[in-house]
This record gives sequence, structure tokens and C-alpha cells, in this order.
Amino acid sequence: MYEWIIGPFQYGFMQSALFASVIIAMTCGVIGSYVVLRRLAFIGDALAHTALPGVVVAYLNGWNLFGGALAAGV
Repeated sequence: MYEWIIGPFQYGFMQSALFASVIIAMTCGVIGSYVVLRRLAFIGDALAHTALPGVVVAYLNGWNLFGGALAAGV
């Protein structure tokens, strides 16, 4: 009855993906709660919106995207 749910987890890569997903979910839950409780959520949002134009300019000029985001974010 539940073979379509359990079936894919017989493969090793699916077990690894499930393990990684669970670890990431727990980590993001803890970090997300910390950010909200410290009232830092809008800082992350502002940095993301600040970095986006830097990524666009770097992409259009053929530069490194991380460098463009870093330059715009700082």
C-alpha cells in the first residue's frame, strides 16, 4: 500500500538525500528561530535586495557573480 513512498528509499542516494534534508531542516529551523527572536530578519531581507543589483550587473558584464553581490552588499 505504501510501496510508492518507501520504494525510492531502497537506493543509497535517496537515503543520503533524505539524511541531508533532515539535517538541513533542523539547522535552518534553529537558525531561523534565532534570527527572528533577535529581530534580525529584516537585515537578511535588506542584504538580499541589495545584492541582487550587484549580481545583475556582474552577470551583464561577464564578471564573477559572487564578487558583484559582495561589492553591492558592502
